[in-house]
Amino acid sequence: MTIMSELRRAFRESTSEVEAQEGDIATSKTLGHKGHGRYQYHHCEICGKGRWVLKTHGGLRSLRCTHCGHIGRKMPEAVRIKISQTILSKGRSGKQNGRWNGGRYIAKDGYVMVRVLTDDFFRPMAKRGYVGEHRLVVAKHLGRCLHTWEVVHHKNGVRADNRIENLVLTTASDHRLEHTRGYKDGYKKGLIDGRDRQILELKSSVEAQTKQIKLLQWQIKQRTNADVE
Repeated sequence: MTIMSELRRAFRESTSEVEAQEGDIATSKTLGHKGHGRYQYHHCEICGKGRWVLKTHGGLRSLRCTHCGHIGRKMPEAVRIKISQTILSKGRSGKQNGRWNGGRYIAKDGYVMVRVLTDDFFRPMAKRGYVGEHRLVVAKHLGRCLHTWEVVHHKNGVRADNRIENLVLTTASDHRLEHTRGYKDGYKKGLIDGRDRQILELKSSVEAQTKQIKLLQWQIKQRTNADVE
């Protein structure tokens, strides 16, 4: 804390405790506050504690101090439920926790994470109590914990599809090769699809132009016959 802030705090305390009385007016500069507001000394209507309150067009900003501000006021239902869940959840884990979500969630990278309890055989695979469902499925299928260097690959590329027939156990290097091969195949397929789409678009454009040319030819023929007659 700087010397100036110390002086301001000491000045506010001396002003509020010794000199200030109910209804006194002071400016922000006088009280050491930032801005250009006007303050009025007011005693809390609940506890009677005196403090400087910012004046607004409708009067004082608050008739109560910070400590008494919530007394007697109705709390929103959502806030009340959240507070009660937090109180009930303190020191509890798993299903006993009020915020229990079933032990599953989808991470930002698309992988499904599953809760593993402390007494579970596959707990060593978990980080902060959770392990990827794809790794857990393969581990249970093999009957052992997976090593950190072992990687589980999704055949169809869908990270939430954790059926055992869609999973392959591989290494990090082989996993990168699989993805690179998949990207190349997908790129080639994209090129072929793009070319086929361009061909179809050109065909439809040619057909439309052909129809327009035939229509113009017919109109010219009709006008020529009319002029001859």
